[in-house]
Amino acid sequence: IKSTSKKTLTATAMAPVSELYKSAEETSVLNDRDSQKKSYEIIRPSMITLKGVTSSEDDYEDKAAEKIKTGSKKENAALIGTMVHRLMEVLVSSACKVKVDEAISEIVRDYEADTKEYRDMLKKVADTILSGGFRQENGVAEDIINELLSADEIYCEFPFCYKEDENKIWNGVMDVVYRKNGNWHIIDYKTNYEANDLDVKYQNQLNAYIKAFKMMTGQDADALIYHIEV
Repeated sequence: IKSTSKKTLTATAMAPVSELYKSAEETSVLNDRDSQKKSYEIIRPSMITLKGVTSSEDDYEDKAAEKIKTGSKKENAALIGTMVHRLMEVLVSSACKVKVDEAISEIVRDYEADTKEYRDMLKKVADTILSGGFRQENGVAEDIINELLSADEIYCEFPFCYKEDENKIWNGVMDVVYRKNGNWHIIDYKTNYEANDLDVKYQNQLNAYIKAFKMMTGQDADALIYHIEV
């Protein structure tokens, strides 16, 4: 057996290159490109087409942090949105016990955006949130801090991943999920310049969060936008 194996290897090694290529072309396994096609799709709710619009300059959720750090800092809505999200996470997860100025300093350093403009913007957001919140038009609690801190359970930056079928995997992060009086609620922060009808604009995304939560926990939840004016 060893002798036959060596003879076969020698014959192959001595075969002309053209013959080897011809052999490869005639081999169905190597020729079949269908096996290289994606057999599944990963979908993030933030990638869903917005209802009634084709694009929005201040939609930032699906931008990578490294990309957010680059580009025009003064006009970068993506950077602003991400830093505001980070501030809200810090305030809620610390039950407002964190020193605001220190938190802001850490955030602007992390995103390489340590300017007076960004510090003042984040300070204004923090002051408003801690003194009653922003005015809302959709029925969500304006004093969002007290609403969240009085909840029975609360989760910030709640990750989810579930398989809808053989070809679809949903993956993303919910800003805040909390339970109060036996009911579950999902809050999605938005820093869009235009505040009107955000729940309609992002209806498909909110529905995706609701479905994801149901799939993962078996529990029903509602989902609303909390608009933060910057």
